[in-house]
Amino acid sequence: STQMAGNRAQSTLSDLSYNTKAQLLGIGFGDMPTITLRVPGEEAQGIKGTGDVQFANTVYNLNPGDKFEVLYTDVIIPSTGKKYTYVSTRDAQFVESDYQPLATVQQEMLNSQRLAAAAATAAAQEAPQSKDIQVGNTTVTVTTEKLPKADGKKDFKVSYVYTVKDGFSAADDFEAGKYDADKSKASAALLRVINESLAGEYAQYAKAGAVATIKYEGSADATPINSPISYNGRYGDIKNQTVTVNGKAQTMTITRATGITSNEQLSLVRAISVRNYIMKNVKALKDMKVNDSFSVKVSPNEGSEYRRVCVEFLFPDAN
Repeated sequence: STQMAGNRAQSTLSDLSYNTKAQLLGIGFGDMPTITLRVPGEEAQGIKGTGDVQFANTVYNLNPGDKFEVLYTDVIIPSTGKKYTYVSTRDAQFVESDYQPLATVQQEMLNSQRLAAAAATAAAQEAPQSKDIQVGNTTVTVTTEKLPKADGKKDFKVSYVYTVKDGFSAADDFEAGKYDADKSKASAALLRVINESLAGEYAQYAKAGAVATIKYEGSADATPINSPISYNGRYGDIKNQTVTVNGKAQTMTITRATGITSNEQLSLVRAISVRNYIMKNVKALKDMKVNDSFSVKVSPNEGSEYRRVCVEFLFPDAN
């Protein structure tokens, strides 16, 4: 039968189909039963039609109806470099209803891959992304995040926090009772990074006419204030300023006459000092519609590492 058939498989090759669930490739012939091969989906996707299929070592049989059928063959796919072996007693029988044309399945696979890639890209864009910027002994961590909204738009959030190398906090963080951000080396590093990033990579968000909500958080340690700390009035009298303390809103008043009498007030002045610097030095903010909010935090511990500030920008509808 094999001698009589010659190169019949190659000459009568007519179509390719695929069973996605079973991962079986169906190879159809003009006048012989279809044969099936187990081919993983990613390999099937690389097959470039019937012209990309070759046969070797093929053995034929004549079935009871005197029709040729393939008993054994090696199937070679030059474009993928893969070789598969078909044995009629081993491989699954072909059931036409379980198969679709290979080209159709390949297109469906391609569409699925594109959708998965798009979903992965979207997920990566939505996930928070952080980078550390070293300035002297201070590491400023900048975290960005796109926040999806119900209307399909996104808010863009940029958070700036910093840490100081062990052993340098006493020299670089706020001194006890001090509050001017530009007098703290670590806070000055934070201010520099904010200024440079808003003028550089985030300039598309910080532009004239845009809207931004800026949250300032000041912190203090537990060192008690036994007598009022002199307030230099650099930021004007602070009267009935709304501030969040331990999650609850309250108002604070700090004037040159009253001075600073609590660590909460000290934390607030530190936060306001950052706002003062940003509004004076980040040119883009001067032409934007900016809403401010303040929060304070007082640590139960004593130490310069608990005297810090951090800033968060939220740019709404910044798709």
